[in-house]
Amino acid sequence: MKKKLTACILALMMIVAVALPAAAELLKFNDEGPQVGLLQLKLKSLNYYTGKIDNKFGYLTYLAVRDYQKNNGLKADGVAGEDTLAKLGIGPPSGKPADTPDVLRLAYGSKGSKVKEVQERLAALGYFAGDANGEFYDSTYYAVIAFQKNNYLRADGIVGDATWARLFSKDAISKVASLPSAVLRLKLYDKGADVTKLQQRLAMLGYYTRQVDGVYTYYTYLCVRHFQKINNLTVDGVVGPQTWELLMSDKAKKASDDSSPPAPKVFRLQYGDKGADVLALQNRLADLGYYAGAKDSYFNYTLYLAVRKFQRINGLKVDGVVGPLTWNLLMSDKAKKASDDSSPPAPKVFRLQYKDKNADVLALQNRLADLGYYAGAKDSYFNYTLYLSVRKFQRQNGLKVDGVVGEKTWNLLMSAEAKPYEKK
Repeated sequence: MKKKLTACILALMMIVAVALPAAAELLKFNDEGPQVGLLQLKLKSLNYYTGKIDNKFGYLTYLAVRDYQKNNGLKADGVAGEDTLAKLGIGPPSGKPADTPDVLRLAYGSKGSKVKEVQERLAALGYFAGDANGEFYDSTYYAVIAFQKNNYLRADGIVGDATWARLFSKDAISKVASLPSAVLRLKLYDKGADVTKLQQRLAMLGYYTRQVDGVYTYYTYLCVRHFQKINNLTVDGVVGPQTWELLMSDKAKKASDDSSPPAPKVFRLQYGDKGADVLALQNRLADLGYYAGAKDSYFNYTLYLAVRKFQRINGLKVDGVVGPLTWNLLMSDKAKKASDDSSPPAPKVFRLQYKDKNADVLALQNRLADLGYYAGAKDSYFNYTLYLSVRKFQRQNGLKVDGVVGEKTWNLLMSAEAKPYEKK
């Protein structure tokens, strides 16, 4: 997919170079044409744009441009001006003359001032050690290929529009600067430019499919573990020098290179699941006197409470999740009935609030962290940070904002309809 996308971008670059003047300064809402299509392709390759490539600067394109600008230190106005286009590698980069040839092609045997500029720039970046004489032969050819490989361009030894734009941009990766620091360490909840580069490279290799945001989220952590697993590294979800260096090299294996068999599925039923196993669960719990709700094959909140009660009476871990231990005991003749419970009845109203401490609070912390609302300690304690996180979730999901997790808040939080955190 990435190869096809890259090929499309290069093809559109050639079309745009002929169809439009190279000095076009900006693209904005309601503009149309191949230059807009190229912009959409570039943003799509970086996971900012999710719409179709239709050569029309619509609202989705506007939002994608604005998000890209926010994450790359540009003025976030949704207008693709000279700086934004240069950052994306479209058109002449900032500080370069606007008279770059419409279709630039410097190849083996080329001569002239443009070749000399390329040689000088490659030397400054550590790729070229020869004489900048304006003649494109062996030493220049191999320097161009090395630069292209290190900057994730097509390594053909030809300086076309894409290579030229990248070579003279402020984001060009030098031969020395590409190596990681010996103390490099990126981990869960880190933020910054290095995390952005990490996500972009993981996206190029097919591991990361969400928007690049510069935040080391739980999803980023899972993508790093996937990369480490396929590339035979220590699988810890932490990016140290070894992981970084392999990730940024041309030896990095893509996600599509994974030929290992899928991990065996571990039996697990939980809130929100549907299917025949859930129906069997409802029937069995009903037979034992724990469940009196609908037999609809849906793992609802009433069923969740019934599972918890069964686990408590039968001496199992009380988490409301049906794993192998719970299922095996439930389906055996050793399962205790609800009537065997001599303890006081559990409260009927589900409620978690400030200063509570139990397994449900830990589940709450984990779920809010996955959705981007909570970045505090996972210690099973309902602290003030968690209280504020609950309020944020309630506010963004149209619930009563009181910081208390009742049945309504819990049900939505644990469902697929829960909205992830969006900074406003």
